[in-house]
Amino acid sequence: TYNLTVPPASTTNFSDGASIDVILYGTGSIQFVTGSGVTFRSANSWTKLSTRYGAATLINIAGDEWYLIGNLNP
Repeated sequence: TYNLTVPPASTTNFSDGASIDVILYGTGSIQFVTGSGVTFRSANSWTKLSTRYGAATLINIAGDEWYLIGNLNP
Protein backbone atom coordinates (compact mmCIF):
# COMPACT_ATOMS: atom_id res chain seq x y z
CA THR A 1 0.00 0.00 0.00
CA TYR A 2 1.23 3.45 -0.93
CA ASN A 3 -0.01 6.58 0.82
CA LEU A 4 -0.66 9.67 -1.26
CA THR A 5 -0.98 12.63 1.10
CA VAL A 6 -2.64 15.84 -0.05
CA PRO A 7 -0.90 18.70 1.77
CA PRO A 8 -2.73 21.69 3.24
CA ALA A 9 -3.10 24.86 1.17
CA SER A 10 -0.85 26.65 3.67
CA THR A 11 2.13 24.63 2.38
CA THR A 12 1.15 23.84 -1.23
CA ASN A 13 -1.33 26.16 -2.88
CA PHE A 14 -3.46 24.57 -5.61
CA SER A 15 -5.80 26.80 -7.58
CA ASP A 16 -9.55 26.21 -7.31
CA GLY A 17 -10.52 23.63 -9.93
CA ALA A 18 -7.03 22.12 -10.14
CA SER A 19 -7.13 18.38 -10.74
CA ILE A 20 -4.70 15.53 -10.16
CA ASP A 21 -5.18 12.19 -11.94
CA VAL A 22 -3.83 9.03 -10.30
CA ILE A 23 -3.60 5.62 -12.01
CA LEU A 24 -2.63 2.37 -10.30
CA TYR A 25 -0.45 0.67 -12.89
CA GLY A 26 0.77 -2.32 -10.88
CA THR A 27 -0.58 -4.39 -8.05
CA GLY A 28 -1.16 -3.19 -4.51
CA SER A 29 -3.17 -0.13 -3.56
CA ILE A 30 -2.99 3.61 -3.09
CA GLN A 31 -4.51 5.13 0.04
CA PHE A 32 -5.40 8.82 -0.25
CA VAL A 33 -4.54 10.61 3.00
CA THR A 34 -5.51 14.10 4.13
CA GLY A 35 -2.88 16.50 5.38
CA SER A 36 -3.62 18.76 8.34
CA GLY A 37 -6.97 20.53 7.77
CA VAL A 38 -7.61 18.89 4.38
CA THR A 39 -11.04 17.37 3.65
CA PHE A 40 -11.99 14.84 0.96
CA ARG A 41 -15.51 14.61 -0.46
CA SER A 42 -15.99 11.14 -1.94
CA ALA A 43 -18.84 8.69 -2.43
CA ASN A 44 -19.26 6.55 0.69
CA SER A 45 -16.17 8.34 2.11
CA TRP A 46 -14.00 5.79 0.27
CA THR A 47 -10.34 6.76 -0.12
CA LYS A 48 -8.52 3.71 -1.47
CA LEU A 49 -7.60 2.85 -5.06
CA SER A 50 -6.92 -0.88 -5.18
CA THR A 51 -7.88 -2.10 -8.63
CA ARG A 52 -5.03 -2.66 -11.08
CA TYR A 53 -5.31 -0.02 -13.84
CA GLY A 54 -7.94 1.74 -11.75
CA ALA A 55 -7.93 5.53 -11.75
CA ALA A 56 -8.99 8.35 -9.47
CA THR A 57 -9.04 12.12 -9.73
CA LEU A 58 -8.63 14.74 -7.03
CA ILE A 59 -10.36 18.05 -7.83
CA ASN A 60 -9.71 21.07 -5.65
CA ILE A 61 -13.01 22.67 -4.67
CA ALA A 62 -11.48 25.51 -2.68
CA GLY A 63 -8.49 25.76 -0.36
CA ASP A 64 -8.28 22.53 1.62
CA GLU A 65 -11.42 20.87 0.24
CA TRP A 66 -11.16 18.24 -2.50
CA TYR A 67 -13.48 15.97 -4.47
CA LEU A 68 -12.06 12.44 -4.76
CA ILE A 69 -13.71 10.47 -7.56
CA GLY A 70 -12.94 7.25 -9.43
CA ASN A 71 -12.49 3.52 -8.88
CA LEU A 72 -12.44 3.80 -5.09
CA ASN A 73 -12.86 1.15 -2.41
CA PRO A 74 -13.35 1.27 1.37
